Amino acid sequence: MRKRRSKTILIHIIGLSIIMLIYGFTVGPMTAIGGVLFTLKEWFIPVLGFLVVIYLLVFKSIRKSVLAHFNWRELLVFKNIAFSVAVLLIMYFSNKYIILIDPFADEQTKTAMKYGLYYDYSLIAMISMVTIGPLWEELYFRELLIGQLRKYIPVWICVLFSVIFFASGHDNYPLFGLVLGIAFTFLYLYTNSWTVSFATHSVWNLYIVLVGILS
Repeated sequence: MRKRRSKTILIHIIGLSIIMLIYGFTVGPMTAIGGVLFTLKEWFIPVLGFLVVIYLLVFKSIRKSVLAHFNWRELLVFKNIAFSVAVLLIMYFSNKYIILIDPFADEQTKTAMKYGLYYDYSLIAMISMVTIGPLWEELYFRELLIGQLRKYIPVWICVLFSVIFFASGHDNYPLFGLVLGIAFTFLYLYTNSWTVSFATHSVWNLYIVLVGILS
C-alpha cells in the first residue's frame, strides 16, 4: 500500500510540473507582448499559484504528504527564528551587489538597483507577492521537489534541481534567485518543514513590496 502511494505521489509531482511548464510556455509569452493579455500580466503568478495550491488540495494522497510537513509551532522555536533573521539579513545586505555582478540579470533590474529605483507594484501584485506567491513556491520547489522527490532520488540531486529551477523562474536576476533558492532550501532542510521557509519567504517579499511603496 505504501509503495503504491509512493508511486502516486511521484506521478503527481511529474503531472504538476508538466502543467506548470505548459502554463509558463503558453500564457507567459502571451502576457509579455502587447494586446489584451498584456494588461492581465500581473495575474500570471497569482493564477499559477492558485493552480498549484488547488491541485495539491484536490488529490488526497499528495495533500496528506504536504500537510504532514506543515507545523506552525516551528515558527516559535528560537533557533528557527534566529536562522530566519540571519537569512533575511544576508539577503538584505547582498541582493544589490549580487544583482549588479550577475551577467544574466536584465539591464532594467540592474539600473533600478544601481540608482535606487523600484517597481510600482499594483495591488494584486503586492498581495500575491506576500501570500499566494511564496506559498506555491515553497510547496512546489521545497516540499515537492525536495521533500517528496527525495524518496526516489538522492537529496542532493533534488536540491540541485530545485534551486536551479527556482532561479530560472527569476529570470530578471537569476544569480540572486539562486541565492534565494539556496537560502530557503537551507531553512526547509534544517526544520524539515515548509512552514519556516514560507514565513521567511513572505517576509522577504513584504520587504520588497514596502520598499516599492515607500521609495
